[in-house]
Amino acid sequence: MNTMWNEILQTMQTGLRVTQALGRREKLALLLAMGLMPATGSLTNLPAILLGKLIDRMLSNPTRDLTVALPTIGVIAAAILGREALNVARKYIVENTCTRLQKLKTVEAVRHLLRLNLVSMGPNQRAGSLQGRMRRSIEGYVKLLKLSFLDLMPAVFTAICALY
Repeated sequence: MNTMWNEILQTMQTGLRVTQALGRREKLALLLAMGLMPATGSLTNLPAILLGKLIDRMLSNPTRDLTVALPTIGVIAAAILGREALNVARKYIVENTCTRLQKLKTVEAVRHLLRLNLVSMGPNQRAGSLQGRMRRSIEGYVKLLKLSFLDLMPAVFTAICALY
């Protein structure tokens, strides 16, 4: 149990370091993506709510007229289309930002490596292994951002909207 909390704490600390390493442009883009999440969460829950109200209305109506359902079905379809459009926009923003970040961080790391005296690191340190560690580190950085903004936070916002 204690190791689980250590893992959570370490992940939160890593997330804080990742956030601090972002540039202004990347922070704004990711904040925009985060701003789309409550709207997407609301639109995810709206069809279920409207469908429940439609069923209640249809059961209370003695004539069982289906023309009463058409406007509600149109709103449900619009909510689903709007949700998907917002999802595409959010994913585009996050993927574009992460691709740009990966390029920038790779250029920064290579620039730093070119300034180093690799001979001073010892004969056992190969340039290829150093490059591999650098690439894995940058991939982990980008993967943490993608997991946060494409999987974790949308689920949290949808759950919050469902409970509200």
